[in-house]
Amino acid sequence: WPIEFVDRVDHPAKGRIDWIDGKTVAFHRDGRLVHNFKTSRWDLAERKAAMDAEGFDVQVLIPDNRPFLYELGDALGNAMARAFNDYAAEAVKGDGRFIPVAWLYLPDMRAAVKEMRRCVEELGIRAVKLTGGYRDCDLDEEPMWPLYEVAEHYGIPILVHPAARAFEDQT
Repeated sequence: WPIEFVDRVDHPAKGRIDWIDGKTVAFHRDGRLVHNFKTSRWDLAERKAAMDAEGFDVQVLIPDNRPFLYELGDALGNAMARAFNDYAAEAVKGDGRFIPVAWLYLPDMRAAVKEMRRCVEELGIRAVKLTGGYRDCDLDEEPMWPLYEVAEHYGIPILVHPAARAFEDQT
């Protein structure tokens, strides 16, 4: 995930980015270090050079788990999802070498379904990543069904990459 998307989040608890050096940033939220990230994780020029060197034609850009956990609260979670999805769509627009993957904030299922529709219809993002279940809801439970119905309607693949629950030490 690109650090610049955090600047687009309109929420006081969005966290902050501190540059450690020219190639590493630290992401903090609630006064705690969430994780250090290398810029090569989102710098598309660096990724293209690595892809060329390794012989890859296309790369799927999957959101990192750490800033996108489901214990953020609805307002912050939805703001993070919208900002990330907007940034991802803009960053790869017109560049067929990258396939963006949306992120949704599941605890607010009505907003998650709306955001998935927006990602497909307005942003052109045709895949979504879930970081496992949320609260006491597992991925096979009925509260998830509206999301799956939208994914099926649009033929959207769903990537599931479980994340550690929030607030554990992820340094």
